[in-house]
Amino acid sequence: MLALTLARHGSVRDGLLALLEATPGIDQIVQVEGARPAWDFVQTLCPDITLIYSTSLTQDILTFIENVHGIYRSPILTIVSSEADRKAAMDAGADMAIIEGLPSSKLSLYITTLVQQSKQNELWQQVH
Repeated sequence: MLALTLARHGSVRDGLLALLEATPGIDQIVQVEGARPAWDFVQTLCPDITLIYSTSLTQDILTFIENVHGIYRSPILTIVSSEADRKAAMDAGADMAIIEGLPSSKLSLYITTLVQQSKQNELWQQVH
């Protein structure tokens, strides 16, 4: 299973990488910085799950969420810094949007849930 992370360099990005590496079922992780490189990647090789960390959601990131959700149906988890950004991410189509500061054990549970959701989506597509 392929995971995409969209986050700036730093400790949060490193933490997301560590959580993804420890998640059963994820065997490849691609990290990008910026909505445009993320969109280029998605169009080439659609990830099974997408994690976004942004301290300030830009219109580019919201458009990226809308496109990934609307076209590819890849589950998206967004980590943001405010309730307004959490609502904006959910309105754009993120499957989960949480405010930063969540303990890593709970974040790991959310990532595992996304992996399971992605597997269910894949099974549904095979049947239909």
